[in-house]
Amino acid sequence: MIGVSGSLAGSLCLSMSEATALGLVSGMLGQPATTLDELAQSGIAELANVVAGRAGIVFAEEGMSTNITPPLLLIGSGARLSSVEILRLAVPLETVAGTVRLHIVLRETA
Repeated sequence: MIGVSGSLAGSLCLSMSEATALGLVSGMLGQPATTLDELAQSGIAELANVVAGRAGIVFAEEGMSTNITPPLLLIGSGARLSSVEILRLAVPLETVAGTVRLHIVLRETA
């Protein structure tokens, strides 16, 4: 999960299975990752940074200035997130390692 502030406020979240996370990290490292250890967690956090950073570039091209927070990892099944009154858009992204869902919860600020 990465927080967004500025012209837009809210968050961007990536959700995936542990198998998908390990597959993605294995590809990033060029070697098998078998557990969600500190290195694997760092890889997933970096993936979230890349996605949020690229979104920030697109927003800036549209005249919207944004800032992002460092990623927060929620590990384990059963975690629930609520966007309360902000509509959430969930976009499935198919990768060679499995499906990653990008959850976009953003609203324009005053």
